[in-house]
Amino acid sequence: MVTYVWGQNFKLSTMGGINGKVSSIRHSGVDDLSANTLNFYEGPRSMGIEQNVYKDSPKLNYDKFDKSIIITGCKPFTLYEKENFGGKRICVYPNYTSTPCKPGFLEKPSAFGHFADQVSSVRLGCFSKSSFVAKPFIEGKSKSINLFDN
Repeated sequence: MVTYVWGQNFKLSTMGGINGKVSSIRHSGVDDLSANTLNFYEGPRSMGIEQNVYKDSPKLNYDKFDKSIIITGCKPFTLYEKENFGGKRICVYPNYTSTPCKPGFLEKPSAFGHFADQVSSVRLGCFSKSSFVAKPFIEGKSKSINLFDN
């Protein structure tokens, strides 16, 4: 089971039904939720190794490494299949429709057009006609997901 929780000054003691059942916890990105960050994960639902991107990156540390994404800030990122911003590309947006912008979660490859394991470079901003908006979760509320759901 994976439970997502986000918010400012959120206390773990208020996590309701999962209180006392947590085996591990992961902090994603930076402390500032308004900072534009793209956090890739090796597995779906933010599992496995994490790779963070904060600016244009013509070559990623882990090539073709992305099965889920958490995105913060208000600006989109463009994902490219080749190094140096080449090949096919798509844009991913955080939950930018609210004020202030809220983090968005692309939990599995289908949430961003099955572009998983194809990303080799990233640019801040949208440079594609194809785009996906990350879905939000309510601040301070937890959302639990069975790890094996598709």
